[in-house]
Amino acid sequence: MATSHHHVLVAVVAILATVAWTSFACETDDHCRPSSCCHSNQCVDTTKAPPPNCTDVLCTAGCEHDTLDCGGECMCTASKVCAPHVRAGMPPDGAGDWGVPKPQTGHARTIKRVVIRKQKG
Repeated sequence: MATSHHHVLVAVVAILATVAWTSFACETDDHCRPSSCCHSNQCVDTTKAPPPNCTDVLCTAGCEHDTLDCGGECMCTASKVCAPHVRAGMPPDGAGDWGVPKPQTGHARTIKRVVIRKQKG
């Protein structure tokens, strides 16, 4: 008797898991967001988990290889899974360097450091 209850319980759990999975899956690209604030290479399905809070995050402006930087996007696939679409080739601005510093030859390079401080109120 205990075995039949166990099989029924397993069947009910399997059905609920299937219903939950199909009820909460991306339907459009709008449901898909980068999984991290800076230089993300993966996506999160906002129907299953919230995207990261990037309110107080400052990212570098460079285009990192194999990330969603510079034109990459998160897309909802035909199988209802959020997937990254990383763009290959030139960055959108046509700079051609993807944020990688060019080697300096024949002269010293000057580096500027910018420090941002909170003003005391």
